[in-house]
Amino acid sequence: MIHSEWFLVASSLTAAGQAGVESAAPPATNGSNVNVVGMPSGAQPPAGAIPATGAQTAAPGTGTVPAAPPRSPDMSLFWMMGGVMLLFILINVFAGRGERKRRARMLASMGKGDKVMMSGGAIGTIAEISDSEVVLRVEEGKVRFARTSVQQVLESRQAQGA
Repeated sequence: MIHSEWFLVASSLTAAGQAGVESAAPPATNGSNVNVVGMPSGAQPPAGAIPATGAQTAAPGTGTVPAAPPRSPDMSLFWMMGGVMLLFILINVFAGRGERKRRARMLASMGKGDKVMMSGGAIGTIAEISDSEVVLRVEEGKVRFARTSVQQVLESRQAQGA
């Protein structure tokens, strides 16, 4: 129970004159000091802190404060989690875009005579190249690979000719 509810309960009990509850001060009126039983004098509410009419007042004759209505769940946590997820998705999309562009430039610039490394680790020189395949010249002969399996161009024919 929060402090404001404690003050309301204590003042309503004092005002209703419940048996067993003793107060050192007379029942509270609007603007007077309230002596809440069980609270030290330094923690007593200031004068006028308890309104005469408020959102929560004791039910007539019962001396109890009705329960607060249920609160709706706080949606800010869900919005924050959604924002973080969106941020991660955007980071992944933009980071992958740069890598795809770099790879597309590398595959487009490959030509006959370039020394390349394949994704399996094979290293050779391009003997033939087409839209979908490359033929590598390796120590034992020639091997045909898919063009997309080229991982890295080690030496370009343009660098060799310069």
